[in-house]
Amino acid sequence: MQGVIIEFSRGEKKAIDQFVSRANRIKQKVHVLMDFFAEVSDATSQLISTILGGMPGETLGGRAARNNHHRLWSALYQCLNLVMSPRSRNHCELAIERDKERSKAILSVRRPYYRVSNYG
Repeated sequence: MQGVIIEFSRGEKKAIDQFVSRANRIKQKVHVLMDFFAEVSDATSQLISTILGGMPGETLGGRAARNNHHRLWSALYQCLNLVMSPRSRNHCELAIERDKERSKAILSVRRPYYRVSNYG
C-alpha cells in the first residue's frame, strides 16, 4: 500500500495550526483541573480519616491498607481498590507510600522547633 500525500493551502495550514494550538491549551487546562481535583480529594480523604480517629496526613486508602485485618477497614480496602482500579492497580497499597512521601516532604520543609529557656 502506498502513502497518500495531502497538500494544504496556507489558509488551511493556518486553521489547522490554530486548532492544534487551541486543543493544546484546553488539554493543559484540563490537566490543571484534574490535578486540583486530585489534591482536593486527597485532602478530603485525609480529613475524613482524621475525623474517624486516624493519624493526621493519613488518607482513607492508606489507613484501610494499614488496618486491613479489621472487618470494616478490610471492606473499605476492597471497595477503594475496586473503585480506583481504572486509575491504579493497588490503590490502597500505593496510598501508604504516598502518605509516607508526603510526610517526608512536610518534615523536610519544616524548621525544627526548639524551646529556649531565658533562665539559662
